[in-house]
Amino acid sequence: MNAGTANSMTVKNVYIKDMRDISTIGAFSNITLFDLNGNAIPDQNLDRGQQGYFVLSSLNLTSQTAYWVKILTGRNNNFGYLFVTS
Repeated sequence: MNAGTANSMTVKNVYIKDMRDISTIGAFSNITLFDLNGNAIPDQNLDRGQQGYFVLSSLNLTSQTAYWVKILTGRNNNFGYLFVTS
Protein backbone atom coordinates (compact mmCIF):
# COMPACT_ATOMS: atom_id res chain seq x y z
CA MET A 1 0.00 0.00 0.00
CA ASN A 2 1.01 3.58 -0.53
CA ALA A 3 -0.50 6.59 1.22
CA GLY A 4 -0.10 8.72 -1.91
CA THR A 5 -0.82 12.35 -1.06
CA ALA A 6 -2.85 11.66 2.08
CA ASN A 7 -1.41 11.89 5.57
CA SER A 8 -2.21 9.55 8.47
CA MET A 9 -3.99 6.95 6.32
CA THR A 10 -5.25 4.05 8.43
CA VAL A 11 -6.84 0.75 7.42
CA LYS A 12 -10.22 0.21 9.06
CA ASN A 13 -11.46 -2.97 7.35
CA VAL A 14 -10.47 -5.34 4.56
CA TYR A 15 -12.95 -7.54 2.68
CA ILE A 16 -12.22 -10.41 0.28
CA LYS A 17 -14.88 -11.41 -2.25
CA ASP A 18 -14.96 -14.46 -4.49
CA MET A 19 -15.79 -13.13 -7.96
CA ARG A 20 -17.52 -16.37 -9.04
CA ASP A 21 -20.57 -15.56 -6.94
CA ILE A 22 -19.59 -12.20 -5.37
CA SER A 23 -19.70 -13.75 -1.90
CA THR A 24 -17.62 -12.28 0.91
CA ILE A 25 -15.18 -14.94 2.07
CA GLY A 26 -13.25 -12.81 4.51
CA ALA A 27 -13.82 -9.67 6.58
CA PHE A 28 -10.95 -8.33 8.65
CA SER A 29 -10.55 -5.51 11.14
CA ASN A 30 -7.74 -4.62 13.56
CA ILE A 31 -5.30 -4.67 10.65
CA THR A 32 -1.60 -4.39 11.53
CA LEU A 33 0.43 -2.30 9.09
CA PHE A 34 4.07 -3.22 8.43
CA ASP A 35 6.82 -1.21 6.77
CA LEU A 36 8.68 -2.72 3.82
CA ASN A 37 11.34 -4.10 6.20
CA GLY A 38 8.71 -6.21 7.99
CA ASN A 39 8.45 -4.07 11.12
CA ALA A 40 5.07 -3.10 12.56
CA ILE A 41 4.49 0.62 11.95
CA PRO A 42 4.37 2.17 15.46
CA ASP A 43 1.54 4.66 14.85
CA GLN A 44 -0.32 2.26 12.51
CA ASN A 45 -0.86 4.87 9.81
CA LEU A 46 0.80 5.68 6.51
CA ASP A 47 1.93 9.24 5.99
CA ARG A 48 2.34 11.03 2.67
CA GLY A 49 4.50 8.86 0.39
CA GLN A 50 5.02 6.14 3.02
CA GLN A 51 4.57 2.52 1.91
CA GLY A 52 3.49 -0.51 3.88
CA TYR A 53 1.61 -3.77 3.78
CA PHE A 54 -0.64 -5.98 5.88
CA VAL A 55 -1.05 -9.75 6.12
CA LEU A 56 -4.37 -11.57 6.05
CA SER A 57 -4.52 -15.10 7.40
CA SER A 58 -7.12 -17.86 7.60
CA LEU A 59 -8.12 -17.59 3.95
CA ASN A 60 -8.91 -20.71 1.95
CA LEU A 61 -8.49 -19.52 -1.65
CA THR A 62 -9.21 -21.67 -4.70
CA SER A 63 -6.59 -21.83 -7.46
CA GLN A 64 -7.35 -20.19 -10.82
CA THR A 65 -10.01 -17.99 -9.21
CA ALA A 66 -10.52 -14.22 -9.27
CA TYR A 67 -10.90 -12.39 -5.96
CA TRP A 68 -11.67 -8.78 -5.13
CA VAL A 69 -9.95 -7.07 -2.19
CA LYS A 70 -11.75 -4.02 -0.79
CA ILE A 71 -9.85 -1.80 1.65
CA LEU A 72 -11.79 0.68 3.77
CA THR A 73 -9.67 3.42 5.31
CA GLY A 74 -10.20 5.24 8.59
CA ARG A 75 -11.57 8.15 6.54
CA ASN A 76 -14.09 5.80 4.88
CA ASN A 77 -12.37 5.87 1.49
CA ASN A 78 -12.53 2.63 -0.49
CA PHE A 79 -9.84 1.02 -2.61
CA GLY A 80 -10.36 -2.15 -4.60
CA TYR A 81 -7.97 -4.60 -6.21
CA LEU A 82 -8.65 -7.64 -8.36
CA PHE A 83 -6.29 -10.62 -8.32
CA VAL A 84 -6.32 -14.16 -9.67
CA THR A 85 -4.76 -17.05 -7.75
CA SER A 86 -2.28 -19.31 -9.51
